[in-house]
Amino acid sequence: MNRLWRRYLRFFGSDIHADVDDELRFHLEQLVDDYVARGLSPEAAVVAAQERIGDLQAIERQLKAHDRAKQRRMRGMESLRQLISEVRLAVRALLRSPTFTVTVRHVAVAGD
Repeated sequence: MNRLWRRYLRFFGSDIHADVDDELRFHLEQLVDDYVARGLSPEAAVVAAQERIGDLQAIERQLKAHDRAKQRRMRGMESLRQLISEVRLAVRALLRSPTFTVTVRHVAVAGD
C-alpha cells in the first residue's frame, strides 16, 4: 500500500515502525537523488548517501524509542484530560442538585 495513504487510514493511532521506516527511506532517497543530480552513478549515490547518514539501524532504534516515549506521554496527558473533564462533570452535577448531594453525604457518613 502507498506509504502516504497508510498514514491517513489509521484508526488506532500511529504505526511508529512504519512511520520511522518511511521517513528514513524518504531521506535516503532524497540524498541519493541529490547525489545523482550532481553526477554520481545511482550505485555510487546510494553508497555516498548511506555513508553520509551513518548507522541507519542506530538512528532507527533511537527514533523509534523517542516516538514510543512521546506516544506514552501523549496518552498519559489525554487520560489526565479525560479524568479532569469527568471530575468537572461530576462536580457540576452535584452542584445542580444540592439536596441529593447532602442526602448522599449523610447516608455515606452514617454508613461509616
